[in-house]
Amino acid sequence: MTTSRWQPDEETPRTYARLSGDHNPVHLDPEVAQAAGFPGVVVHGMCVLGSVARAAAAAAPSDRQLRKLDVRFAGPAFPGQELVMEPSPKELPDGSLRVMMKVTHEGQGLMAPATFVFRAGDLDEATTTTLLRGAEVEPRDDDVVAEEYTFDEGHVLDYLTLTAPDPCVEQVGLPALMGTLGLTDALWYAFANEKPEEPGNWVHLRQSGVFLEPIRMNRAYRCRVQAGLTVVRRSPAGAMITIPFTVQESVSGRLAQTGTVTLLYVLER
Repeated sequence: MTTSRWQPDEETPRTYARLSGDHNPVHLDPEVAQAAGFPGVVVHGMCVLGSVARAAAAAAPSDRQLRKLDVRFAGPAFPGQELVMEPSPKELPDGSLRVMMKVTHEGQGLMAPATFVFRAGDLDEATTTTLLRGAEVEPRDDDVVAEEYTFDEGHVLDYLTLTAPDPCVEQVGLPALMGTLGLTDALWYAFANEKPEEPGNWVHLRQSGVFLEPIRMNRAYRCRVQAGLTVVRRSPAGAMITIPFTVQESVSGRLAQTGTVTLLYVLER
């Protein structure tokens, strides 16, 4: 299979911050990033994941859509680094295609695991139930609901340009990971009360997701973070928090995506 490459530049974190609303200073302020133990600003994990997901999609037939992912960030990415992305696809007994992605910079692994599952055709009720197994998607009183958001031509062009791997294969529709651009607003509310007293910053550790509906341009969405279902693990070194979320169409209420995001609070050094 074709090996893809992607190299974020100095503008990448600023552009992704504008698109997503994630202005965490570890991505924008070199002094803050260095205080957290990094050599410089860190590229947003979801931006890196957006490029890796597109490279994984290039390894799948065009009639198959991304339905599931599970990624652990084993190391940060920085502007100027070239990421090498090598796919290993495998047909599964249920008719889906699993693509394992090896993501490295100068031989150092940046994601482990990085698993993407693609399926052809529309989802029937049985498959949807299987994909959502273990997820709680019904609204709760303690949910945190983000501001409504839409994707116009400008948003789409910026995102496609920002996350394009080389070579870049044209795909039908919008990348599934665009649906999580509205996630940050709700996340900040969800983990604000879990922040340790010591100075530090949240960094992305893991992301999982299930994708039921394609993301469409000029359609309104809302991200709902299930704050009451968060899991927090504290230690002398900081804290780790896992938060489940959903993405729904605002008008119809149709469930487009669901998943979990795990963040690690890194104390300043």
